[in-house]
Amino acid sequence: MSKMRVSREYLATQYIDLCGINMKSVDAAGSNLSFVNLSKANCRFTDFTEANLSNAILREANLVAATLDSAILVNSDLSLADLSNATLSFANLKHATATGAKFNQADLDNVEMSSGKFIGANFTAAKLEKAKMIAARLSDAIFTRANLHEANLTNAFLNRSDFTLTDLEVADLSGANLSEACLVGAKLEYANLSVAQLWSADLTEADAVYANFSHAHMTSATLVRANLSNANLQNADLRYANFAFANLSGANLNGANLSGGESILSKTNLYNANLRDAKIEKAVFDESTRLPDGTAWTLETDMKQFTG
Repeated sequence: MSKMRVSREYLATQYIDLCGINMKSVDAAGSNLSFVNLSKANCRFTDFTEANLSNAILREANLVAATLDSAILVNSDLSLADLSNATLSFANLKHATATGAKFNQADLDNVEMSSGKFIGANFTAAKLEKAKMIAARLSDAIFTRANLHEANLTNAFLNRSDFTLTDLEVADLSGANLSEACLVGAKLEYANLSVAQLWSADLTEADAVYANFSHAHMTSATLVRANLSNANLQNADLRYANFAFANLSGANLNGANLSGGESILSKTNLYNANLRDAKIEKAVFDESTRLPDGTAWTLETDMKQFTG
């Protein structure tokens, strides 16, 4: 079906109220729609490539399978909009608001979302490779099975968000708030989580080989069966953290705090791990714990030989 084309001159006028308009399959590529009200509009399959939608109101709009590649959406309002299967590669959503919006299976590679508000948004199976979400507000968002490879989430608010089976390899999450977040089975190889807030986060079976958790706050975090081989946990707060069955071989735990609470290291692999200056006075080991020298922990083991 051929697309209807809209006059660029008509769409260039600011402050137009197009609430509820039917723009299905319209060609609005390159148009100036800044400040336009498109609330509840039907923009399914609409082409907004390189369009200017800055300050536009798109609340509850239907943007399913719409094309928004390189579109400008700075300060726009996409709250409760449906952008499932839409393409937004290289789009600029800086300072945008998209609370509760749906981005399921959308293509957001290289998108700019820094300082935006995406609380409760759904990014299930979305493509967000190399996306910029610096200081973005993404609390309670869903990223299940999404691809955030090399994404920049520095200082982002991600508390209670769901990253189950999400690809976060080489992503920058330094300083991010991931408290109570679900990262079960997440791919975190070489990811940077230094100084991140991860208290009560669930990293069960996460793959965090060579990940950087230095100075991270991980009190009461769950890391059961997580792969933290060669990870950097230097000076991390690990009080009450659960590392049962986890792989910490070659990990750097220099100065890490596992005291002041019963951090669980039962059945944990600590082979060749660096425990120098680590605080482990109240940590819980068992006879299946493999120590840095390859031996099994016993009641007679003097852990100071590894921490001193």
